[in-house]
Amino acid sequence: MMVSGLVLQMTGESAQRAALGAGAIVMDVIALNDGRRPHEKIRRLRQLRPDMILLSGGTDWWRRASRHRDAELIAAADRARASAPATNCPSSTPGTGTPPPRFGVPGGPHRLTVVPNLRPTLEREHLKPARDAIHELFMEHVMGACPEATRSS
Repeated sequence: MMVSGLVLQMTGESAQRAALGAGAIVMDVIALNDGRRPHEKIRRLRQLRPDMILLSGGTDWWRRASRHRDAELIAAADRARASAPATNCPSSTPGTGTPPPRFGVPGGPHRLTVVPNLRPTLEREHLKPARDAIHELFMEHVMGACPEATRSS
């Protein structure tokens, strides 16, 4: 899975801790200040093709702008690989409110799960809801996609 945060050293690290705490393998962390340009992040998304993406957007005050920015990167990565088979990659977005605009891939929308913010304030982390959502999505999406996992003995 991949994770994103507004600031690498804060919400990016919180998102990574939530994912790792759920047992996920974190392939990359994307953040506004990670030193990469948007096209490099899009290329990385296309290259890794993660099963899940955790979008975290900073404190409650900043989260909406960050989620929209990350959703645009994901949508651009999907448009750039329009000739490749579409994936139905579930995403978990900490925070409340409406999903980001144009959140989908060719052939079908992403599954979006909204959970409470990972970092409601600068001083406080709230990782358990995101951990639980990641674990549940993993069991449904990743394990459900494996024929061996669904075959009964």
